[in-house]
Amino acid sequence: MDPSGLVTVTFYDPDDVLYTYLPNGDISGQVSGGFEEYADDFKYNYEMKNFGDILNALYNLRHKEGAEVTEIYIYDHCMNDAGQNVTGLEFGKSKYKFEGGELEKYTKLFGFLREKGYLTEDATINFRHCFLGLEQNKSKLENLAEWTKGNVTGVNGWILHKSISFDRSKGDNGWDKTRVPWHAYYFINE
Repeated sequence: MDPSGLVTVTFYDPDDVLYTYLPNGDISGQVSGGFEEYADDFKYNYEMKNFGDILNALYNLRHKEGAEVTEIYIYDHCMNDAGQNVTGLEFGKSKYKFEGGELEKYTKLFGFLREKGYLTEDATINFRHCFLGLEQNKSKLENLAEWTKGNVTGVNGWILHKSISFDRSKGDNGWDKTRVPWHAYYFINE
């Protein structure tokens, strides 16, 4: 937390499996709880079993620590078809689709939290769900910006590690820190 009480927060699904890949694209292994590896780079990182865990953490940060959140990263899977068209997002065990209003209902809570001061007015929500930032999913990312009443980002490919080669006898935790590069599509809600 900086001296003025501003923080970046991450949420991750602790139960999901991530696959690791060789440079030629073949699967080389899998790791349980792999999203934690991304989230634990931040001081404020929380397991997310459902959307309520996000709300509880933000509430506690504001009321118990006096913090205002300037940025949120959410690491979990998306729901998509074979063409990488995103149909919904996972938040822990909870799955919400774009169609039918479920996802809209829950992500509008970010807008409410912004209005109440739990998030700064210019806080960015970084949806680290695969494929959400692809051009074909742009309208969905724009919807998220509208529903959250703020800035959002989405990934234009996979969230994954490049390889999984390690030697436990040397204390290596199993992760190759060289990650496959990815880019985010950034949308500013105006």
